Amino acid sequence: MTPQTEEAVNTFSKELALHAYRQMLRIRMFEEQVNELYTRALMPGLAHLYSGEEAIAVGICEALKRKTTSPARIVVMATA
Repeated sequence: MTPQTEEAVNTFSKELALHAYRQMLRIRMFEEQVNELYTRALMPGLAHLYSGEEAIAVGICEALKRKTTSPARIVVMATA
């Protein structure tokens, strides 16, 4: 593990982990609702679902909010 990765792991608080989990859950619930509407032909157009990749969006957004440029922090947050 690199020093940057260790620093990112050590700064990942319980509160941030819960926030990230809630955000991932919110995205997943939205995706499931979109899929339901799409499969029942209640939503026009196409649906490209992001299910299973929620951590990527949440990790990148959290890193950008903190104005972090460390790729290690983004990777650690995305895999949490």
